[in-house]
Amino acid sequence: MKDFTIMTINEFDLTQNQIDGITSLNKVCFSDVTEKEALEDFYDSPVARVLAYNENEIVGSALIHLKMLKYKSRDIMFGGPAGFCVLHTIRQKGVGSMLCEYAMQYLKDNRCEVAFLSVDNNSSARFLYRKYGFVDLPTYFSWTKSNGEKGKDNDGMLAPVCNQELFDEIINSKVTLYVGKGYW
Repeated sequence: MKDFTIMTINEFDLTQNQIDGITSLNKVCFSDVTEKEALEDFYDSPVARVLAYNENEIVGSALIHLKMLKYKSRDIMFGGPAGFCVLHTIRQKGVGSMLCEYAMQYLKDNRCEVAFLSVDNNSSARFLYRKYGFVDLPTYFSWTKSNGEKGKDNDGMLAPVCNQELFDEIINSKVTLYVGKGYW
């Protein structure tokens, strides 16, 4: 197994070289996402990223979202990892697991109460996320698109981070979980 260097970096501290590497990687990983979908749905700004390097090349990346959100009229610290991308040539070598582990640690260190992510119901990545405490959200989740319209989907996953009680409440609720502006 190759040695990979993993680092978490605040979004505003990315260098131009890192931005270029992430952009190239994302073109490979997310070629199926249309520009319209990206602009309408995935516009929530991340606070940080986890990057995986093989020597000087970025070979893996994940976004970290974190924000205050209203849930049943109370403020909660809500976040989650997103946009996992690992070069096809190095998959199955533990890079995705390392990205997820570092992202979840960042969320814990920053007092995130529960973590959310959205992943296709048929994706094998769901098995990876389950290793980090994510379970299928039994209801729909909704978000506000960039054009102000509401979106709704049923492929959300949720994990407890710093508030098991809140996690249990959301998981056992029949109410659609609103995740705010955009989703990940």
